[in-house]
Amino acid sequence: MQNLLIEKTRSTPFIDFNAQTGCLRIKGESFPENAAKFYMPVLEWMDAYLKQKPEQVRVEFEITYFNSSS
Repeated sequence: MQNLLIEKTRSTPFIDFNAQTGCLRIKGESFPENAAKFYMPVLEWMDAYLKQKPEQVRVEFEITYFNSSS
C-alpha cells in the first residue's frame, strides 16, 4: 500500500500516513473551504489501511486550530 502525504496549505494540515511504520500524523490548522472534499481521500486511505489489519497503529495529532466542519 502506498503512503499518503499531503503538504500543508494555509487552510489545511500536513498529513503523513505511513503504511510501513503504521504512523499516521496530522499537524497544523484545518479550516478548508470544503472539508468533505479535502478529507475524503484521507478517510478512504485509512479505511483501506485498517482493512489490512495492521498489528499496530500510532496516531499523532498536533492540531492548533480546526473549524466545526473539519
